[in-house]
Amino acid sequence: MRVSLKKLSHHPLNEEIYSLSSIEDLMSSIDEVGLLQPLVVNQKFQVLSGNRRLEAVTRLGWKRVEVEKIGSDTESEPQMIVHFNKQRVKTCRELLNEIYILMPQYSVGQGKRTDLTNVRTNKSSARDEIADLVGMSSSQIGKLLFIEKNDPDFIKVIDDGELTINQAYLSVSREKKQRDAIKGKFRTPTQKDKGFVFYNKSSHDMSEVKDESVDLIFTSPPYWNKRKYNEEGGR
Repeated sequence: MRVSLKKLSHHPLNEEIYSLSSIEDLMSSIDEVGLLQPLVVNQKFQVLSGNRRLEAVTRLGWKRVEVEKIGSDTESEPQMIVHFNKQRVKTCRELLNEIYILMPQYSVGQGKRTDLTNVRTNKSSARDEIADLVGMSSSQIGKLLFIEKNDPDFIKVIDDGELTINQAYLSVSREKKQRDAIKGKFRTPTQKDKGFVFYNKSSHDMSEVKDESVDLIFTSPPYWNKRKYNEEGGR
């Protein structure tokens, strides 16, 4: 059916998840070939699918547009909006917005599923279900969430094309391990069981190690004068 543009509005979730990008290009396409698909709206005439097209025809000065009205509810609309945008080229920020919008739908009791932020998952995990909806792998979702949690500035670095998700994940993971080492988080009870103790310091002073107690030494590659371990320039 055809309705007045004045009757339509952008769905608030769509504005929360996606940016209205490349509208000028879409305007040129619509002006040339018309609107090939109707907008999909809910009972309140909020656009579930076609928010960029709505913006484009509004700027083109259209008065009426073809829409398909479907039944929906507050609980199902997040999944519907993400599903309608599955084939869209999205930024990592938009993907994360989708994930955060979907997370409440995959809760256990009053707490959230615990298998969303780990990189490794089981086949039946909540993240696998979300991965299917957003159109990316479960492991990539885990890496994005890890990056967002530990160094969110890297999300923009990925979107700017400077690093891939995998490269950013490795970099953030490496930096996190270094921070944890400095804080002494590697000195856990399990290390005693494994037969070693981690000393986060230079080998210049090894007073903690008893004489004639070392049988074997593993060293890193020869980075002489390449690494700086403290403010004073100690190696």
